[in-house]
Amino acid sequence: RGWVSGAIRKELNATVEEVGLLHQGQRELNPGGSCQLDHRSRMNFGVMTIRRLICAVCGEGCRNEGCGACKQRFCAKHLAEHLDAAPKVQWMWADAGTLIPVFAGMRKEMAKRNKARWSPTMNVSEAILAFEQQTAARPVRLSIECLGTTIEKEFEKGPAQAKEELERGELRSDLGLDGVFKRSCSSASM
Repeated sequence: RGWVSGAIRKELNATVEEVGLLHQGQRELNPGGSCQLDHRSRMNFGVMTIRRLICAVCGEGCRNEGCGACKQRFCAKHLAEHLDAAPKVQWMWADAGTLIPVFAGMRKEMAKRNKARWSPTMNVSEAILAFEQQTAARPVRLSIECLGTTIEKEFEKGPAQAKEELERGELRSDLGLDGVFKRSCSSASM
């Protein structure tokens, strides 16, 4: 009966100060979100909402975008920091430009530099999913960039081999990031 009449409304609604304390506590407990680094990706959460959007790190107002994995919103500075720690993966068919034997080495290098031959930038989880969907048995060239370091590696056995190495995190030591593929951002320093 109190619910219908609105009598318990004051009891259920938090004050502005209580909401502020809640947000402050969330930022202190988990400043970078709760996602795994290999799942991070930029996400636009759609049109602006009526409520005030605040950055999960600094508490300042922000746009309606953030990390697609942890669903946290960040200001531009902290979103860049949050995403910078995540490995960014691109791949292409490694045999591109080699089908015609004349000047094969030069053609392969030109194909490698052609941005249209590379996949869109994705996180590790998205790359694993993309490799699961591939049925072609062609060699794959994989490029992973993280914290300013980029490595490229070719997989002669194709997408299945690349998927295996991504799942095992084999490439993390090449990047100097042991454990980065499974470490959550709450344990990473921001």
